Amino acid sequence: MTNLVAPHGSDILKPLIIKDKSEKDNVITQSKKLHQLKLNSAAAANAVMLAAGYFTPLEGYMNKKDALSVSENMVTTMDYSGQFPLLI
Repeated sequence: MTNLVAPHGSDILKPLIIKDKSEKDNVITQSKKLHQLKLNSAAAANAVMLAAGYFTPLEGYMNKKDALSVSENMVTTMDYSGQFPLLI
């Protein structure tokens, strides 16, 4: 299929998943020092999809300025269009 619409921001996914075992172990150890959040199933699913790169070119949750821009103008402050607010 050559007539597909190109993805915005990037032609490839940018997964945030850590594959290196020692780096992964280090992140797990450091994460135990962080505050815990209780997430509903939708927020948990968004976290998994963010880590897997499905929201490329986004690299994290939106700040207030980006979320308001997307809500009002359907574009982030970095001009990524077609987004929806990705919040915790």
